Amino acid sequence: MAGNNPGKSVCFSFFSFLIMALILFSINANGLRSKEKRQSMLSWQNDILCVQETRWDDSLVEDIKKDFVGQIFSSNGTPRARGVAVLIKTDRVTGVNLVYGDKEGRVIVIDCMYETKKFKNYKYICAERRKRKENVFYEISKWWEGNCVIIGDFNVAMTPTDVSKNNVFKGDVSRGALKDLIITKQCLDIWRLLHPWERAYSRRQIAQEDLHLHRPASNPQGEV
Repeated sequence: MAGNNPGKSVCFSFFSFLIMALILFSINANGLRSKEKRQSMLSWQNDILCVQETRWDDSLVEDIKKDFVGQIFSSNGTPRARGVAVLIKTDRVTGVNLVYGDKEGRVIVIDCMYETKKFKNYKYICAERRKRKENVFYEISKWWEGNCVIIGDFNVAMTPTDVSKNNVFKGDVSRGALKDLIITKQCLDIWRLLHPWERAYSRRQIAQEDLHLHRPASNPQGEV
């Protein structure tokens, strides 16, 4: 796929990716309401942090903004489920605008520019899985234009190497929807390209609370 058009490649989910010295993290926080857990996560060295399963509400976001040096964009779920957010932690990312945020805490889309690509806009789409996971891929395609980075917790195994040896590679309707997105938008999974036989994802303990790290997202214009 990328061989036909290497200039338009996007990767899906690995836990940290360096793009032209811009560091992105993506994580399923499994709840990010406690201040101690947030402070631990915000201490990580990255430029853009994309979080799924924040479980934030509007009032909590306002409190977080008081302590956070940077920009926060969020689509909130409930204190018990859902919620996605993009945190911009560097002034090298400019011209940031919220393009779209749904009302369920599942999808958020922002536009921004990066210093070495000041004439090119980057669109970051942060999404969380749904009961009908294939729907999120169809929704993502609506926002796809120009340089795009897709980041999210999709919980989709594309190949048998995406599951551990102890699990079964099962049928999944959403896999077909994701493959359609990859083909029609001419993108590929950069992490899988660089780690063709890797099975281990990541499960880390932060501040004695579970944080699920996924392989997230990026590589607009095929530049690593």
